[in-house]
Amino acid sequence: MLDELFLNPYMSVSRAQKILKVYNPTARQAVLLLQHRGMLKEVTGREWGRLYLATPIMGVIEPQAMRT
Repeated sequence: MLDELFLNPYMSVSRAQKILKVYNPTARQAVLLLQHRGMLKEVTGREWGRLYLATPIMGVIEPQAMRT
């Protein structure tokens, strides 16, 4: 999943599910683990259809965008 974040730094649980080829609860746990480790940040503020951003990767790709 980390390799995929370098291609596209945005992740959803459904995308993680497809990448990892696992069921939704397992994909959700993988996303939450990366969130708790500081690799992903939830950016939608929604309960459903959440989108996460790999802020450390995005900070390297577009450092000026992460300053605001």
